[in-house]
Amino acid sequence: MGASAEIQKALIAQLRAASALTAQLAAHPYVSGQKAVLDYVPQAADGAGTAAFPYVVVGETTEAEWDTDSTIGRESTVTIHAWSRYRGFSQVKAIMDAVKAALHDASFAVSGETMVLCFFEFADVVRDPTDPEGLVQHGVQRFRLITQGS
Repeated sequence: MGASAEIQKALIAQLRAASALTAQLAAHPYVSGQKAVLDYVPQAADGAGTAAFPYVVVGETTEAEWDTDSTIGRESTVTIHAWSRYRGFSQVKAIMDAVKAALHDASFAVSGETMVLCFFEFADVVRDPTDPEGLVQHGVQRFRLITQGS
């Protein structure tokens, strides 16, 4: 498995281990006893999402070279999405605070890599424009990670 996939797995594990986050999330749609920290949103045959709200998705990534003379490294950005149907923004903001607490300046294991740093870059909270009822709140956060091959 490549470094990008290993980083994603490590982020999901770090978020699932954060009790302040998982206490706020719905159950995983397919894995009994696990909370909804996902890398995809399960879809029904009609294309509608089947995950119960609220949930978190580890989403889009970018990757750039971060080599030194003696090591191979990468700088990755990862977007974390939080989704809520709570009226108002307080629930999605609380979830985002818990995500930030779990990841910002955290040190966690990435298979085949050495974590140099993980830090918060930005957050944005909006109503989901695809929801005709205007009930879905969408939180977007981006984190930057620097890793080196071990």
